Parts: sequence; structure tokens; C-alpha cells
Amino acid sequence: MPRLEWTDDLATGNVRVDAQHRQLIRFANLFFEAVAAGKEANILAEAFAMLATYIGEHFRDEEIFFRRMRARRLDDQRVEHVRLENEFQAIHAAWRAKGFAADRETVDSVKRWIETRLLPHMVFDRQVIAEGPGTPRG
Repeated sequence: MPRLEWTDDLATGNVRVDAQHRQLIRFANLFFEAVAAGKEANILAEAFAMLATYIGEHFRDEEIFFRRMRARRLDDQRVEHVRLENEFQAIHAAWRAKGFAADRETVDSVKRWIETRLLPHMVFDRQVIAEGPGTPRG
């Protein structure tokens, strides 16, 4: 399975956000490497759980950052974070129902979600940061 790579178009220009985005890619790659190596179901479940946990932590940190910078699209970010987490949890629930077996469908679902949802969200983060602050809140 090909590795996900950090590319310059994902960079937001914020050191903390970019570091967390890089870590998300690392955790995703750890999961894919464990699958490729034929690791046991409990190891795969642990790698997936690390990714899921970090996604949630990152979204919370990101919202704090965007709130502090008074980002214009903070509400959009919050809504999108809920959607993204719900989608990822649905993939997790479907996989858990299969006993955490390393089936192609689950791996493809995770990879597709990262490529079509998480990575584009990182690009959106760059746009939100570039827009700068909105109207100060009381």
C-alpha cells in the first residue's frame, strides 16, 4: 500500500497546526503499515484507535486555535469536524462489527476517507488561516 505523504499544498503556515497534520499522516501510515505487515487484529485495532483519538484531539485543538484567532469560519469548522468525526467513527463501527479483521474494504474505506475528506480539510484549514480574523466577539 502506498504511503501518504506530506505535501506543501497541505501546509497552513501555522507551526502547531502543520505539526498536528503531519502527525495525522504518520498515524494513518502506521495503520496502513500494520495492515500490510499482516499484524494481528488487536494491533490493527490499536493503530486505528491511535488515529481516531488523535483526530479528535486535533480537531479540538484546531477549534481552540481558530477561536483565539477569531477565524471567520469557526462555525463552519466546528460543523465539518463533527461530520468528519462521525464519518470516521462509522468506518470504525463497521470494522469493529467485522472483528477488526484486516479486510480490503475497511482499509480502502480508511484510505478513501483520508484522501477525500481529511486531506481536503487540511487544505481548507489553510484557507481559514489565510483569511485571518473576523469581527471580534464580545
